[in-house]
Amino acid sequence: HNFNEDYRVIVYFDLGKNQFDEVPLPNFEDGNSIVDVEGLGTLKGWLCLVQNFYGSHFEIWVMKEYGVKESWTSMIIIPQDTTICCLKPLCFTKNGEIIMEINQMEIVVFNLESYAYRHIAFSENRHGFKVATYVESLVSPNCFKDNKGPDGKRDFPSIDN
Repeated sequence: HNFNEDYRVIVYFDLGKNQFDEVPLPNFEDGNSIVDVEGLGTLKGWLCLVQNFYGSHFEIWVMKEYGVKESWTSMIIIPQDTTICCLKPLCFTKNGEIIMEINQMEIVVFNLESYAYRHIAFSENRHGFKVATYVESLVSPNCFKDNKGPDGKRDFPSIDN
């Protein structure tokens, strides 16, 4: 999934159909606020995005039924610390805290009850980084190599097989 800021749309590549498609955005109720959509991710298996209300707060949205616009739900509102400009949720811990990347410089654990951040220490010699999560799959990326159908076009296997 990728969010295109110019067109304000989430796009993804459907391997089964061999085509790009769009996921609808939530109906943001931001009034006249200046907002921005931060990076996409998954939380509890749901597609999620972060809405940034600059200088005020972050709002994490999850899509509980994939592809259904009405299933977007505001999951949590996080007050915006003056030192945080970018926030990306990565995953939940077993005890319900959220591990997040902040400013592409730090990893923190956010407690949903106390609204407190706990910083995870790294080497002091860092100049920023990007973190990505992944989902294990039994589909090998190599299965797409040199797969050609009878018409000579690339033949992508179905994920459902």
